[in-house]
Amino acid sequence: MAAVMKNPVNWEARDSSWFINPKASIDDLVEFDQAILSAPALAGHIWMQSSGSREGKKWLAISKRAFLASAEGVSQHLRLKPQDVWLKSLPDHHVGGMSIWARAHHARFEVVSLESWSASAFCKAVSDHEVSVSSLVPTQVYDLVVAREAAPPSLRAIVVGGDALSAELYQEARKLGWPLLPSYGSTETCSQIATADLGSLKGLQVPRLSVLPHAKVETTKRGTLKVYSECLYTGELKKDHKDSWVYQKRRQPYHLTSDLVSLEDSKITSVERPGDRIKVLGELVSLGHLREELSKTVLELGLEPSAFELIALSHSRKGQHVVLVSSGTASGAAATIRLFNSERIAPERIDTFYLVDQIPRSELGKLKLPNLLELIGRNSIGK
Repeated sequence: MAAVMKNPVNWEARDSSWFINPKASIDDLVEFDQAILSAPALAGHIWMQSSGSREGKKWLAISKRAFLASAEGVSQHLRLKPQDVWLKSLPDHHVGGMSIWARAHHARFEVVSLESWSASAFCKAVSDHEVSVSSLVPTQVYDLVVAREAAPPSLRAIVVGGDALSAELYQEARKLGWPLLPSYGSTETCSQIATADLGSLKGLQVPRLSVLPHAKVETTKRGTLKVYSECLYTGELKKDHKDSWVYQKRRQPYHLTSDLVSLEDSKITSVERPGDRIKVLGELVSLGHLREELSKTVLELGLEPSAFELIALSHSRKGQHVVLVSSGTASGAAATIRLFNSERIAPERIDTFYLVDQIPRSELGKLKLPNLLELIGRNSIGK
């Protein structure tokens, strides 16, 4: 079911709020209480856990002013207006969900919230409420494609973030009429800082991402991205070596990401996450590119992309090698490897696979790499 919702934040007040996953475990709630006791008193802030998957737990303090600066830039880029209706399928304790409320406050549009996700429920809510704008993660886009759901006519834009969207999945969704606008951002930047233009919806080609008006970016000599903006987080609360929460204020006027980014005419043309560049037999291999190809292979076989993941593991002879992890069947993994490897050069080929009951992912579909590595080492089946 879906219903019109009231904004959970008073964006003009100087109070501060913490947002935690309502499904948090008892251990998480204990840590949450300890974090609150260790945090400084900051007026007009929202505390959120980072959705990053490759680092330890941390809480980010983000000012309401930062959220509203982001909201202004996104509203301008998407041409948001009071007549719009935004269907929210992302939770409030993630920056992707919370940022929608900031935009609603800025642009004065109505927000309809989806109680639980399914492709059919999403389409029904769009039609029932004449939704014009929404935001999804790639896993949700996949569900719409597999269900062969056509986009309702009221929709004019869907921002896709949270993780990389493969070219194959993008084009399949666009053929069904879904107006997808891939984006790039993070919790540290109050959600998106680069998004495809509305004009990209005139064709099916995977678009480049335009840097939004509220952000300025540059790359370092290594190619990592620097972001300058009013939308940046204020500080972070992290565990130290003694397992105590310690707050550290952001000291630089920018946020230095760990992502390797290609920039061209204020547009982001490619993004590689940390650890996505590996060396196999002395050859440089891009895991990001291979994951894109894996998605294409899996879709061709009619399998579910979220049930497969490529990772790199150390290898005594090769240095590193490419490994497939699957929560499906051994026959499905073997078929995937055969088709995938048939079009790859030797260093890019999958060497082996592991079967697990479930690939650990965040609510937004991001791989939890440390959890997966622990699972592989503990009780998975290797082949």
